[in-house]
Amino acid sequence: MEPVWLIDCDNTLYPSGNGLFDRVNALIIDYMTHVVGIAPEAVNPLRIEYWREYGLTMGGLVSRHGVDAEHYLKYVHEVPIEEFLSEDKGLREMLSSLPGKKHVFTNATTEHARRVTDALGITGVFDSFMDIRFFDMIPKPKTHGYQKALYLLGKNPEEVWFVEDDLMNVKTGNDLGMKTVLVGKTGGAGQLSIEKIGDLGALWKGVRQNRA
Repeated sequence: MEPVWLIDCDNTLYPSGNGLFDRVNALIIDYMTHVVGIAPEAVNPLRIEYWREYGLTMGGLVSRHGVDAEHYLKYVHEVPIEEFLSEDKGLREMLSSLPGKKHVFTNATTEHARRVTDALGITGVFDSFMDIRFFDMIPKPKTHGYQKALYLLGKNPEEVWFVEDDLMNVKTGNDLGMKTVLVGKTGGAGQLSIEKIGDLGALWKGVRQNRA
């Protein structure tokens, strides 16, 4: 039976140190201070608190400050993607070689994720984009989006390969019974791990050979 792939976007489809997500983080801080009016010294403690309670900074801003989620999402993703990413033919070839359907599975918006995949030249590899709206604004690592994806795809968790850079998000996939691949880190919650997304093809080949 062919696998189904759920693949995260930011810091997974591209290296975490390339500066793109740092720019998103800077816009989040700017939004909190200049749009919401939160004191600069309170921003980081609040973000930690909101991550723990809601899974995303946005959850706390919506629940406690009355922020409009769509306004926030548009603001923080206004990043010049092309300054950070360019076409990656090797990545496209590798992803295309993997059997089964592939879906972007992201806490960001589809618009942002498509700009990322367009810049990398890999949009055509994916069958769909499952974003924060698909999750009904309930982000990873909460189980809602994972369970919704499984229901929509008609798959059991063990048929799904979940590729992600965040340990907490990977842990949820593990707990549900998905096969998980942690990107850019070793050990921790990942059943399997790779240094970068480009290594996924070799990992898959090795797993298949071991099963033969």
